[in-house]
Amino acid sequence: EVKSAREFEKTLSNPSLYNIVKALSLREKEVLFYLYKKQKSINETAVIMGLDRKTIRKYRNEAHRKITEKLINGECRMFNNFDLSDQEILKIIEDYKNLINKNSVVSGSFDEDLQQEIKLLIFKVLSKNRKK
Repeated sequence: EVKSAREFEKTLSNPSLYNIVKALSLREKEVLFYLYKKQKSINETAVIMGLDRKTIRKYRNEAHRKITEKLINGECRMFNNFDLSDQEILKIIEDYKNLINKNSVVSGSFDEDLQQEIKLLIFKVLSKNRKK
């Protein structure tokens, strides 16, 4: 368990993202490791970890919430210096459409809600420090 969580931390090359993930609980990191690094389904992750699916979802959702909160609140400095127009942000989202779609797959199925959540988060983060 500890090895998989630490291995997941090491895959993050950006020091700010690394620190955000490092602050997650061991279980949260382990769940993210199996779901995203090892591309396991929620059911497979539950079996591997000896937990039920509801608990896996709880850990995943809490990890997402913590990461999102830290990104939006500016703890990840890589997103703090933008002064982009709505059109520029929408162009970035369009340019990265394939990557967003690729990361909107959960347990082998495309999740439209997750896709929208990713786009909204990108928009919020890139528009939050606009000069008024």
